[in-house]
Amino acid sequence: MKKLTLLNLLLALGMLSSCAMNKSQKVTYRVNSTKVDCEGAGPMKCLEVQKGENIGTNEWKPLYTNIEGFSYEPGYLYTLSVKESKVPNAEVPADGSSIHYKLIKVVEKQQDPLLALHNIYVVKEINGESADLKDTEGKSPTLELFVSEKRISGSDGCNSFTSTIEKLNETEIAFGPIAATRMLCQDMTIPDSFHAALNQITTYEKTEGYLLLKDGKGQTLLKLKNID
Repeated sequence: MKKLTLLNLLLALGMLSSCAMNKSQKVTYRVNSTKVDCEGAGPMKCLEVQKGENIGTNEWKPLYTNIEGFSYEPGYLYTLSVKESKVPNAEVPADGSSIHYKLIKVVEKQQDPLLALHNIYVVKEINGESADLKDTEGKSPTLELFVSEKRISGSDGCNSFTSTIEKLNETEIAFGPIAATRMLCQDMTIPDSFHAALNQITTYEKTEGYLLLKDGKGQTLLKLKNID
């Protein structure tokens, strides 16, 4: 009788263990409109997601695997209902996820309004002063925003430059370190002022035909006009 009871107990524990291994839950995910560079078995592109308390914040995390059944289209923000299931340890692939993600349904799909910032701009003012270089050998600075690729490029009026977009939401924008060519022009006043301003940008405002890039105090450092 005791052996039978012990056997039943072991079987029950085994069943509980199996249930725990296969436990799944329904989770709401928010998926960003662009993918990010990430490292898995090698360099790759990952979805950026939010879930739980992070939904609606500016905090995004890469998802290092796919969501089964989800067809991603760049430029759109998604709200998804996803089933998360624990993968048995013996079945987890090398460098793979221990969680299996399966789409239940797409709750919402909407075009990302931030993509409207993608444009080529000419710099009209720096710190309230004209940035026009037409009377010299240079040209007025330009800036192109590649929102989906999270980078910028352009000309400071003398040298070309590139950088990354480190932060971008409905009100904030910030750029990474700037890489530029090193040609020396006759008058470097405007190029130097442009770079100094670009390094202080933290917020922005979009108005009709203009993009205003501001510092943390709300002062407009760069006034840009759409080229196209």
